[in-house]
Amino acid sequence: MDQIIIATTDPDKWIELSDAEPKGVATPVDTYVLTIQLRELRASTRPLDAYNDYARDGRRLAKVFAEMAKEWRGWKGEKFWSTTDSEVTLKFTHDRVSRVRVDVEVKDSPAANWKVTGELALELGNLERIAKDVAEYLRV
Repeated sequence: MDQIIIATTDPDKWIELSDAEPKGVATPVDTYVLTIQLRELRASTRPLDAYNDYARDGRRLAKVFAEMAKEWRGWKGEKFWSTTDSEVTLKFTHDRVSRVRVDVEVKDSPAANWKVTGELALELGNLERIAKDVAEYLRV
């Protein structure tokens, strides 16, 4: 799998994981690129650490999607995920009806020379598949 697209309720908005390294091995991914597409705006990170002695970001990302899939009927407050250096932040809020709101923030570096923020929505019925796809892609 070269990339995964996390589809949202708006076909012009999505989250993409790509460029996983190393390729084709059974061990967890070391680095990957995360891209946020917000209609005409596309923001990509530099290669992010997914799984090494310092960062366990890939494992934590897979875990937050697995938690949401398990708790699809609802949770209180926000679920939160960020990269170790806060270049990417995702906040997930259940609307108690049919969707999960995702507030996203992507920065070019911890220094934040540029920053993109936006909002996406995920269908509750897709959470289990998304959780499986993220875990499979990051090999965690």
